[in-house]
Amino acid sequence: MNEDKEVKVYSFDIFDTCISRRQHQPYDLFIELSYNMESNGSHLLHDLNFPKLRHQAEQSARMNSNRQDVLLDDIYEEMLKKINDRSLLDEIKGKEIELEITSAHPIRPTLDRFHKLRAEGARVIFISDMYLPKDVLSAILLKCGYNIQGVPIYSSGEVGLTKRSGALFQHILKKESIEANELCHIGDNILSDIKVPRSQGVNTVHVEESRLARRYINILQHKTSCLDLLTDLLQRKSKLYRKLYKHPLDKLNIQNRLALSTSLGASRLVSHSSELNGPLQIISSYISAPLLNSFVSWLINQAQQDDIKRLYFVARNAQIFYKIAKGIFKDSNIECHYIYGSRAAWYPASFSTLDEEFTQLILNKYPNRSMQQILSDLSIPEDYCRKILDKLESKHQKLITTTNKENVKKLLTFLAESEESTLLLNHFASQRAYINEYLSTMGVFEPGNIAIVDIGWHLSSHNALYKIVKDNKKDALVGYYFGVGKKHPQTLAPFKAFITNEGAPEYNWLFKLGPMTLLEEVFCAADHGSTKCYEYKNSRVEPKLKETHNSDYTIYIDKLQEDAHRYSKLFSLEQFSQLYLIREEAIETFELFYKFPKRLEALSICESRIFALTSHDASQERVLAHPLSFPELIKVFFAALLLNRQISPKWTWFQGSTSISRPLVAFVGRILSRIESTSSKIEKKSKPPLS
Repeated sequence: MNEDKEVKVYSFDIFDTCISRRQHQPYDLFIELSYNMESNGSHLLHDLNFPKLRHQAEQSARMNSNRQDVLLDDIYEEMLKKINDRSLLDEIKGKEIELEITSAHPIRPTLDRFHKLRAEGARVIFISDMYLPKDVLSAILLKCGYNIQGVPIYSSGEVGLTKRSGALFQHILKKESIEANELCHIGDNILSDIKVPRSQGVNTVHVEESRLARRYINILQHKTSCLDLLTDLLQRKSKLYRKLYKHPLDKLNIQNRLALSTSLGASRLVSHSSELNGPLQIISSYISAPLLNSFVSWLINQAQQDDIKRLYFVARNAQIFYKIAKGIFKDSNIECHYIYGSRAAWYPASFSTLDEEFTQLILNKYPNRSMQQILSDLSIPEDYCRKILDKLESKHQKLITTTNKENVKKLLTFLAESEESTLLLNHFASQRAYINEYLSTMGVFEPGNIAIVDIGWHLSSHNALYKIVKDNKKDALVGYYFGVGKKHPQTLAPFKAFITNEGAPEYNWLFKLGPMTLLEEVFCAADHGSTKCYEYKNSRVEPKLKETHNSDYTIYIDKLQEDAHRYSKLFSLEQFSQLYLIREEAIETFELFYKFPKRLEALSICESRIFALTSHDASQERVLAHPLSFPELIKVFFAALLLNRQISPKWTWFQGSTSISRPLVAFVGRILSRIESTSSKIEKKSKPPLS
């Protein structure tokens, strides 16, 4: 802020500077008002196309007035020409004012700035180009936490002069008895809050929207083509074009438009109040929060349709889903529970024989691991491990430390046929009993339909859990998952997926290591370690968790989760239940971020620690992204893209790695990403089903 000693008065614009509506655009408030009244049985507004009528009445009132701006009463007087029912119009006007107040939320940095200036004894005022009267503006500011006692409000509707014309600033200078250079105006609109007052000698502070956020906002507004962006620019520059302009969202039905509008409004509010900084703030509020919340919205609808009584969210990746759902379901008859479990803990416990299926599972889930490491990953007790390794060493001493897949397979086959196999099977059986006892204490086996909630992918843990509990769970057991890839094995229990690439090849990119890791280890990370196994402790079965040592990482995860949770609290239950409608747009923003990250975005999360194996073994820890040299880029291109060979670099996110590399590598990486993205669009056949 310009702390010029000459400044005597600080003026604040109100809308999108001090406060922000829950709706992304003012027109969407009229749509929501109409929708709310229709839901209460009034169909007249629908028949009259109220949002359009309300917008036209505002334009007509201004055209017919001899003042630069009008008040809400003037607008409704104009509407009386179309709706000859004053009592109905008074009711609608009251509902509009009520919605304006309830939809308003503070923009935290401005609120802090305002109170800091007041505490320092500075004179502050409010200025707004707005048709709402002072008493309504006062109610909005008070609701948002602004201490407005003794603070003047200059409204264009009340005064009859506007900021855009510059006349309102001249009026204020006279009223406040100050010169132009003694006023500092703080606002968001580049024309009416910055260029106009600056041309009159007024000091200005621009409350600017992040440029990083703009590309995600464009997707959520369906402004994805160059033509969309050009027409949007023209309507902002030309009054004539503005009259002819049709917003891309106008093509949507009311529910879809409201879902997108409220999502954008919520993202903007979360970004202003987030404790994260810079690019992380944008990633959290415009990508992560909408994507995760749209899944939970879908989850709510599925649970209600399937008459689910209890939802069980599986650690670790479902922790954020649990926190969101628990807040949404607080007044519902659907219970939410958080249970500790993992693929590493459930896979082995589901086997009662060491057959070919078991061998293949171990080889697939624990690649590049020696037999000794595999036994450790399976949390086999030390005395069991020693006996098993002694037996293997007696026959295959040279193979004990090998990580070669064929040699490990030979050891597993030998072990399955030896007497020591009973040690493994006994351990698996005891873990199976522990898991059943633990789940029993969590109410899993009580009567009623339940659902397991997790991130999903290939459903190995889904099948494993079914095999573990099938003798104890008599009622329906279903799985609700964020994503399920088409290459999953045959399932033993029913499941539903928020997104799948079965019949939808344009989503094949989502079921690859990079995006799955980004979702698991960043967006859906938890503030605790993974579940290793189960043990008796304090006379009951409890999960044994891996320790986490990175406190900075835990704090970072907490803030990501807080933003996603804060986003959900900006909606009523009815509004939240419609958020699943933004699924396509939310996935598209994530795709844009994943495939074409900006350098600053990738740098903000590149050091996130991720793991290559389900065991979360420390030896498999790596960073999400790492700057690449040109030789490394060529190696990745030929090995992974041309020869379709798997490589194991010390990073997972190729696009993020190239974006933080030197300019030439970043340029080539972007071209490769564009080629891959284009080929995916060519494959496109149909939209994926919602379940």
